[in-house]
Amino acid sequence: MGSTAATPVLRSIRPEYRPHGPDPLRTLFRQRFPAFQASYEQRYAAFFGKFRLPLISRAASAFRLCGDWSQGIARIRLRDLRLILGSPAADADSLAASVAYSLLLAAEADPGALVLPWVPIPRADLRLRAEAGLLFRLAGLREQVLPYADDLDLATLVRIAERDELRQLRNLRLILVDSDGSWLPPPLRRLIVKVLDHHPGALRPAEAVFTVEPVGSTCTLVAEQICERRPELMTPQIAVLLLGPILLDTVDFDPAAQRGTAKDRLLADRLRAVAGGRAAGLYPRLLAARQELPGLGTPELLRRDYKAWAAGGVRFGISSCPVSLGRWRERDSDLEAGIAEYREAQELDLLLVMIAYDEPGAGGFRRELGISAAEPAGVERTARAL
Repeated sequence: MGSTAATPVLRSIRPEYRPHGPDPLRTLFRQRFPAFQASYEQRYAAFFGKFRLPLISRAASAFRLCGDWSQGIARIRLRDLRLILGSPAADADSLAASVAYSLLLAAEADPGALVLPWVPIPRADLRLRAEAGLLFRLAGLREQVLPYADDLDLATLVRIAERDELRQLRNLRLILVDSDGSWLPPPLRRLIVKVLDHHPGALRPAEAVFTVEPVGSTCTLVAEQICERRPELMTPQIAVLLLGPILLDTVDFDPAAQRGTAKDRLLADRLRAVAGGRAAGLYPRLLAARQELPGLGTPELLRRDYKAWAAGGVRFGISSCPVSLGRWRERDSDLEAGIAEYREAQELDLLLVMIAYDEPGAGGFRRELGISAAEPAGVERTARAL
């Protein structure tokens, strides 16, 4: 009995070219954007800006062309990514300095480089810094568009760095303002190429360009560099953004605070001249926003400006708060217990609460200090040491 082997049947498949068309997002944009333009003045000008429609229209045109394959394609290699970041407390000085400094560095960057400010806190935590939110609004900056810790997780970068010895991060560089970066994990500290700070005790990262000058605010140093290197960038919006933290950090140049220097005052005067009417009543408005802090309880007030360290086998933290002890007790009748609970939650041996405020009727700038310790004798020992 014979057998017949199956013969495979080969079909000739003729290749067919299917051209790319506009993607659904750009199709929707093309269909709906004319209606947005027609109703802009009535519905959107109050939010986006009265005179911004021509700029928005140019950006929309570029967006539509970007998705049109008939315009050609290009492969762009990102040669350099620079993140500008400040203190982990993300106070007004750090935030304003990182935004303004990134503007300067982006203007000077080579083609193919991307410069971004980065906010090292979750986006939701900006509400704990009401003065920073107000400052952004006065400067015309929508804080929602900034990258936050939610968008870029440093823990992920650390894992990548430790796994492949920075091969994936060869294009990433970190630039620190208002901080020396000592709070960063070691794999990321190696990526620091520049530090601009005003704290005398700042530590110099290896191989980094290091500029530390003991002025009242880092924004003073950023303003000075913009004025010297790219004065055309100093718009009224950037001027008010930088002026606000200088006034806050120097307590509006109150002699009792002893925080301002001649350079702070010089740059503040320059910024006022550029900001014009935007600077009117700036300090009292920012101060009121910082001290009102509506809806914040003791845990939020403690973590809004909090740093932790370990030394000599002792874990300790420092929280800075702009609300006086008297007003704080009005908010929280069991304040000492609330502070102790926060210390325990952070697993600290010692928590210092540094209070600095300038409240109406308080007689000018004042400081107070609270101490919470895991051991009963820790408070007395700390007070004697201080």
